[in-house]
Amino acid sequence: MAIDPESGPPLSTLTTDAEREDVREVADILARKWSLEVLTQLQQDGPYRFNELKRQLGVTPKVLTDCLRELTETGLVERTVHSESPPHVEYDLAERGYELQQIAAEMAAWTGAADAAPTVLVVDAAVPTNVRFSGWLSEGYTVERVSEIAHLSGEQLERADVVLCHHHQLLDDRTDLLDRLEDGSTAAGVVHVTDHRQSLATHDRAVELVEPVLKDELLQAVRTLLPDGAGPERAESSSATDRREERSR
Repeated sequence: MAIDPESGPPLSTLTTDAEREDVREVADILARKWSLEVLTQLQQDGPYRFNELKRQLGVTPKVLTDCLRELTETGLVERTVHSESPPHVEYDLAERGYELQQIAAEMAAWTGAADAAPTVLVVDAAVPTNVRFSGWLSEGYTVERVSEIAHLSGEQLERADVVLCHHHQLLDDRTDLLDRLEDGSTAAGVVHVTDHRQSLATHDRAVELVEPVLKDELLQAVRTLLPDGAGPERAESSSATDRREERSR
């Protein structure tokens, strides 16, 4: 069952309660930590004897025993006894296991593109700072730029994970979209950049930065608004506070 990268996963063709229950059982097993790891390893280099597979995965004997038993009982893995004495047992993917592992790999590839980089929308009527902020963010994010408020659309807000809004004197046309950024009615996190503190961080998905803003300071603010610290790793450097203090000396 191939997955079209354009349209996504195929619609379900399961027609009976037994088929649906079978899929639910398999999905429950694959949700456990080691099941997909075992299937992937067997597909790449199987068959394996128990101890060989344990060494490859770095898993405890009990966990691997339980995992292999479940995968065997559901028909995803074949257990072949070559000899009782001395014991010689090998595990390999069953045909059903190959099909399921391939589907899982295609699903990972399909979702991977969507997870590649969070989107940051830069709303800044001052071209120099718009270009500067966008350049800093382009190293690790998908960046969209708006320099005229009339061109800001609801679709752009929906796509954005974080909106950077530079409150400049040129940004004087009030719109409903700007109001949404300030009152928290948009799902995106908001970084408010101001020339002087204005208490614009009025909800828990907003932070306020005061010019002059440093690159590390801006990147850290964006990271804090993304779920589970998504986005590029923080470069090892002195903190923005330390740099600001050094610059003021």
